[in-house]
Amino acid sequence: MNKVAVYIGTTNGPVRIEQITNEPAPLTEVFKGRDITALSPISESYENFVRPSRPVERAFGPFTHPSFRMDLSDDIKSGESWRLAVFVAHGLSRSSRLARLDENADHVIWLTGRVNADFEVDAVGHIEEKLCASKPLFDELEEQGIHPSIFIPQADGYTEPVPAKIKSVNNVFSVLDDLDIPHNPIGPQEIVMPDRQPVVTVVQEPRRFSMGTVVLLGGILALSGFGVWAGFSINFQSWVRALQLGSEQAHDPVPAPDTQNKNEPIEPKLKNEVTPQLPVIVIYERRAPDGSTCADVQFGGISPQLTEIGNDINGAANLSASSNFCGLKVVYMSGERSGPHTGRLEVLSGRYVGQQGRLQEVRFEDTGELVLDLPRAMVEPFHYQLTLESLAGASASLTHQIHHGK
Repeated sequence: MNKVAVYIGTTNGPVRIEQITNEPAPLTEVFKGRDITALSPISESYENFVRPSRPVERAFGPFTHPSFRMDLSDDIKSGESWRLAVFVAHGLSRSSRLARLDENADHVIWLTGRVNADFEVDAVGHIEEKLCASKPLFDELEEQGIHPSIFIPQADGYTEPVPAKIKSVNNVFSVLDDLDIPHNPIGPQEIVMPDRQPVVTVVQEPRRFSMGTVVLLGGILALSGFGVWAGFSINFQSWVRALQLGSEQAHDPVPAPDTQNKNEPIEPKLKNEVTPQLPVIVIYERRAPDGSTCADVQFGGISPQLTEIGNDINGAANLSASSNFCGLKVVYMSGERSGPHTGRLEVLSGRYVGQQGRLQEVRFEDTGELVLDLPRAMVEPFHYQLTLESLAGASASLTHQIHHGK
């Protein structure tokens, strides 16, 4: 198996991708060498580039762990011309062919280019400056008898006389094929977005939809304007969930959301109990049972009481002033959408106990959960955003904040 060393072409000189590791860590980050201080802003851009539904995941995923660590020989301060090299390096790493710094490389590649959502290689400019800045590397390799492959965007229209080893490409597959890097099938069937109109299917026992239920759901769909899948509000999703809970009593009316007893502790209706048709995000307050404290819940193994926060909460702020409020539980349900899903929490302000970064993720097929312990004394409201994504794109999203009263 031949090992390939990968260099990113920049105007400040070549930057080698020394290592990429898939890790069970809370964040995806970029480092210089084996340092422990992440490089910014490239870490944030890299995290976006490798998350589910983005090019790396679609071409080479799914991956074992939710996060990556990438080690570079030097910092990259700006621009996105690193994308093509990083994309190819992920493919090589997936096949165990990316040459680390301590390994001898059978081949060397130098790349610059921006990869978009359609796997096209966009122009980045400054090709001549980047090639000139890398001349010492090229000369050193030539002395060693190594002839690197150089890939630049065809869209840059670079017409200067260049050696035959420089290849102009307009999509990533030209590079993958040239280097014999395997990847997932990518074609029209892979990039089709989710259906823009959810389809209601009446099924046999044990899930029975009464005619009144179907008519009510049809009315909700009409009022919602048949919105784009990713744009459905959490209120609509909760209505669908309520309808399906009610459908198991085929002739019982479905209660309106505001008639539910929000003080009654309830357990989440998980995948093996109820199968919602649409992806759903449900938030619960975690409270200490009578005679217990939050310390007992957070550190003593006492099971909390779960109270579902209301149905229409997108953008809302909830007051949790009582002393037995310990935190939150988020339940992601994929519904009838098959395939890998990612539930993501992004902290916009405030902190939860043990927080290591502003992003936290959970990967799942059917149901995923995140449990958050919140501090008793909040300096500022805990403001956060939740998203539920599949490989085909975002399926559900909401923002919410919670704080203690005075």
